[in-house]
Amino acid sequence: MDAVAVSNLAFSYNGRAVLCDVSFTVAPGGLACLLGPNGCGKTTLLRLILGLLSPGSGDARIEGRDVAASSPRELAKLAAYVPQLSQPAFAYSAFETVLMGRAARARAFGRPGKDDRDIARAAMARFGVDRFADTPLTRLSGGQRQLVMLARALAQETPVLVMDEPVNGLDFGNQARFLEIVRELCDEGRTCLMTTHFPDHALWVADRVVMMRSGHVLADAAPAEAVTSRNLGRLYDAAIEVHPLNEHMRVCVPTRMRRVLRHPGKKRAIPLSAAGQVPNAAPTRSRHVRNDF
Repeated sequence: MDAVAVSNLAFSYNGRAVLCDVSFTVAPGGLACLLGPNGCGKTTLLRLILGLLSPGSGDARIEGRDVAASSPRELAKLAAYVPQLSQPAFAYSAFETVLMGRAARARAFGRPGKDDRDIARAAMARFGVDRFADTPLTRLSGGQRQLVMLARALAQETPVLVMDEPVNGLDFGNQARFLEIVRELCDEGRTCLMTTHFPDHALWVADRVVMMRSGHVLADAAPAEAVTSRNLGRLYDAAIEVHPLNEHMRVCVPTRMRRVLRHPGKKRAIPLSAAGQVPNAAPTRSRHVRNDF
């Protein structure tokens, strides 16, 4: 049984088609990345999968359960949500925020018990944000807040995590750290579905890539098959090349950026060599940079 299954899903806003006959699946323990330009319907698709919107036709299933036929409480036990980075409206502490992930497990009008608090603390410790337990979200950095939201999703104890552009607004080191943690969760058996604007992220951590354009699925395959120069060009209307960095890693580079590197303070353009280095450039000393949220 697939962890997430979307079948012939369609949706319209005020008569305007946003999604058209979208179908794909995510295997248990898999990490699927949704790629696509702004306005292609990625966030709408996630809202349909989470049961926040009702489809015009087709269906979405989580762990075999029809989303449209499930109650919000039932869905909260199946899928946890990590939203885009945003400024919190209320100054809840980090611990209070993570503890909210236990709401679906509580009885009606019940208060969180010792087990709920222990699970919340363990989730925070897992991601290194336990030291911020009493700190209001409004005083945390973007990276710290996103780790708190991921801890809340973990405390919810669902088989599926749904994330909408979770690394937007994070610096490069924090993006890598966040994605590494998500990959670890999938390796432990959770299923993750996330949107991103960075095809490199799919190459780093994903098992599956679903490309969307104008409400349609353009490609649905393993990263090596989906993230190609041809598909990226069709997806983003831009010339993008995919180059091997080593035997395990590939990178996506806009063609013009690959061909031309402008030297600081100079008007002339300096071409890159085939290896991606500036010819005759002095070697730079590498140093370890701490990725501190």
